[in-house]
Amino acid sequence: MESYEEKLAAMVASHNASKVEARENYRIQSKRKLRQTIETKINTVMIGALDAIEKEFGNLWGHGIPNNQKTSEQLSMLEIKDRLRTVILNNGNNQKRAAVTALDEYDVEWKRHHIQIDRKD
Repeated sequence: MESYEEKLAAMVASHNASKVEARENYRIQSKRKLRQTIETKINTVMIGALDAIEKEFGNLWGHGIPNNQKTSEQLSMLEIKDRLRTVILNNGNNQKRAAVTALDEYDVEWKRHHIQIDRKD
């Protein structure tokens, strides 16, 4: 029969193991959250750059005009724009993958905002 001390030691060991597991799960969740945030921000940069290019230079390739109504110069500029778009997206996706890969080299723990409000009596 187990003594009181042995039961207590087993309970403490089990509790400590649960705390270690919870801490590791929290780190995994923190890294996942950071990875998603990084990916979203890089995607936003890429799409924002493409949007700015289209707003500023869209008239050069007849943005909004059907292809069968575009001039040969507009069609030529459209090809250039499409190549530029591909380069921007490829570079951005490569950097996104590199950032996520680099993240694997770090232990991450999200620092939540903590506000303490003191109660006046």
